Amino acid sequence: MKILFAASEAYPLVKTGGLGDVVHALPRALHQNGMDVRVILPAYRLILEQTDSLRIAGWMEVQGAGRMHLVRIFETNDHHLGVPLLLVDAPHLFDRPGSPYLHPDGYNWHDNAERFTVFSRAVAQLAASSDILDWKPDVVHGHDWQTGLLPAFLKLIPDAPASVYTIHNLSYSGVFSHEEFTHLQLPNEWWSADAAEFFGNFSMLKAGIVFSDKVTTVSPTYAEEIQTPGFGYGFDGVLRAHHHKLRGILNGIDPDIWNPATDPYLPDHYSLKHRYLAGKRSNKQKLLKQLGLSLQDDQMDTPLLGFIGRLVEQKGVDLLLQIIPSILDNHDARIVILGSGEKQYENALREMAALYPQRLLLTLG
Repeated sequence: MKILFAASEAYPLVKTGGLGDVVHALPRALHQNGMDVRVILPAYRLILEQTDSLRIAGWMEVQGAGRMHLVRIFETNDHHLGVPLLLVDAPHLFDRPGSPYLHPDGYNWHDNAERFTVFSRAVAQLAASSDILDWKPDVVHGHDWQTGLLPAFLKLIPDAPASVYTIHNLSYSGVFSHEEFTHLQLPNEWWSADAAEFFGNFSMLKAGIVFSDKVTTVSPTYAEEIQTPGFGYGFDGVLRAHHHKLRGILNGIDPDIWNPATDPYLPDHYSLKHRYLAGKRSNKQKLLKQLGLSLQDDQMDTPLLGFIGRLVEQKGVDLLLQIIPSILDNHDARIVILGSGEKQYENALREMAALYPQRLLLTLG
């Protein structure tokens, strides 16, 4: 089977969250099981700086917001993903600093709707024909709102590949205005409650749910939760309407990366059978030293708690802020936090770290 993964990020080239990990690990696992897999990403500046031996596979014209984009498709000899990597090169949209979605100053790129509409259109055109690659997938697998329009565009093309759409995070739903919908020259029939319209706007994520052949998400429990008003972010109704094609598949880990016996980022390696407690204790001591603490052996028994993630409400940072004082006031413990996100949470954590020096160890970035 030939499978094309389309996504907005993939570890280690570019990553903002768990989506990047999945787009790194799942294609490799399928490839190791005999599938013919390729990954296609936007040609961000950050990726181009890490990628050698680019070859122009072909050109295409792609509709944007009131303008046409001349888009290049790059084939690469990149080795990071373990499968062939393709890039959609539209310099006006992707060759810029910052993260995939944010300006370096922290706000959303003003043209995100156009950027990922052009990406999805280009991938659909590429996947529906073997003219450029001499290779046509049987299945196109899109991920999160950035590729939500991809299954919809495929439905417009005769004999297009089947589509799978994975929801990694329902709270990021790619919602844009009717004005942007019009400027992008999307089909009028998509402006419907049964298609992409979403409470007076349009949602790319909703389009992915509606138009894809199969919908998956990150666990069976999450698949059930998002069909309820409390966890559905307004999409519970459409998810219930399409529950027949929704399946939760638990994310696994890549043991080649998340292995304390070989992890290059750990100063001391260990396993269940070799230096398990000694290795963990040594790494704990070196982490604390890196954060500015030098502890005696009798102080190393103090519990060390950790949080790594985006500092946004969806990750529970508001709950973390509520419970930290109780933990540190009532227990002999330390807390390490690494992350970045909304300024209100970054500032609140800074203030709290000042109240608990050498106990709340904060690294923003």
